Amino acid sequence: MQAAGQGIGLIADDLTGACDASLPFFRCGARVALQACDGEKNTPLLCDEWAWNSNEAQLLAINIASRHAAVESLEETMALAVGRLKNYGLERVYLKIDSTLRGPVGAFCWAAAQALQADLVVIAPALPNSQRQTVGGYQLVAGEPVERSSAGRDSRTPVSQSHVPTLLVETLPEALKLKASDLIGHVPLSVVIRGAAPILAALQAAAKEGKRLVVVDATSDIDLEQLALALEKASLKLTVVPCGSAGLANVLAPRWVAVDEDIADNTAKAANGFLHGSRCIGVMGSNTTLSHEQLEALQSLEGVVRLPLSPEMILGLEPLDALLEHIQTAWEQERIPVVTTAWPQGVVTHTLALATEHQLSPQAVYYRLNHTLSQLAKTVTDHHGMLQTSDNPVPLTWWASGGDTAEAIAAGIQLSGNQPSLLAWQLVKETRTGFPVLASQVSGFAPQGAEPVLPVRLITRSGNYGISTTLHAFLSRWLLEASSEVQTILGCSLPKQNTLTKA
Repeated sequence: MQAAGQGIGLIADDLTGACDASLPFFRCGARVALQACDGEKNTPLLCDEWAWNSNEAQLLAINIASRHAAVESLEETMALAVGRLKNYGLERVYLKIDSTLRGPVGAFCWAAAQALQADLVVIAPALPNSQRQTVGGYQLVAGEPVERSSAGRDSRTPVSQSHVPTLLVETLPEALKLKASDLIGHVPLSVVIRGAAPILAALQAAAKEGKRLVVVDATSDIDLEQLALALEKASLKLTVVPCGSAGLANVLAPRWVAVDEDIADNTAKAANGFLHGSRCIGVMGSNTTLSHEQLEALQSLEGVVRLPLSPEMILGLEPLDALLEHIQTAWEQERIPVVTTAWPQGVVTHTLALATEHQLSPQAVYYRLNHTLSQLAKTVTDHHGMLQTSDNPVPLTWWASGGDTAEAIAAGIQLSGNQPSLLAWQLVKETRTGFPVLASQVSGFAPQGAEPVLPVRLITRSGNYGISTTLHAFLSRWLLEASSEVQTILGCSLPKQNTLTKA
């Protein structure tokens, strides 16, 4: 296992996952960098322009954006990411997958096993504090098989298999499926609840049998803690790579990071009041039931204005000018604009019909949606930079709900002329409501709990995070922290003419 204080690599299937799994290490005092994606292609920026410095950060997270990737492409992508981590001397890696099993999980894990030359990739997707448990190899959400949850109705990557070992087989490359039973193992809950020693024995037996991917049941943090102990012992003789959600990361972080109590305490305190003086814009692209509930709860919040992104804008059939004017007006009125594509089913049906009319496939619709969100982020970030003054700088903060949405917004920020050569993000804070805060990083890292001068900040969260009032609580805190002086800045920093309209 990772010796405390050594550098750590993290490979995730999407941006929100990379942030969620990095947070436990950040809370222990680790400085965290997240390598940026290519803004045009939204693929990992695995170039040589950015040099890792272990004196500046202890954890490097790479988002390989594999949630919607072709199975056949993952071995090459994973090999590039692992090669980058090894070049930086980061031999210990954590693999982050979705706790609801979206995406080609089997191909992701197999590619990692090959690239890392691992004896075992130990897969524990449980996230107990979000009611996601693994029992008998089945992934459960609030006690129900995951395929019955919103993940089973996901518009792009619906989960149709709740049995994790079977799902791994189904998402492996075709050439491996015939021998999958020889490669995939399972440690049942009956073993896990007996503690670390039986888990260790089961993992050693699996390795002896030639298993490479082993699923481990867990229903609580105690189960995951016992697994962490077993992994520590197993790694003395085997190359073992842990793979899971933020749940397993939570119990591994104190073991992998030499915890600095002062830094961890300062990090927690830094979350208080960090929103002062920031201009904010939110984007909710997730269309889950919970997202709709969270949007509904915002209706009672006076300082927020919801701005639906029309189907015509998404499909590129009309410009963003009207939306940009609404964003500007919201800021002038000291309100937070929230752009949303969380539509009622009737609007979704209309959008798909409109797409068919213009001979656009569902895949093309998703591409155009992401492109539109990226262009929105680029345009707003460009104009925000043009309006800065040296004597009265105002930070820009985006928050994005939903993994695809966050990646599109991050790509747009990177394409902005206001953020030239953006090569990495730094995890700088965690809000009181559990949202990670990234700051754009062009050169050099800020001390823990501090930020570079005038970064663009990005707050991300999964579309299924929290409860119906989570977003309301987050934005209420934001508005509460905006003093009358800050509100004046927010209201006056944009001129009243149409400065945000696209050229």
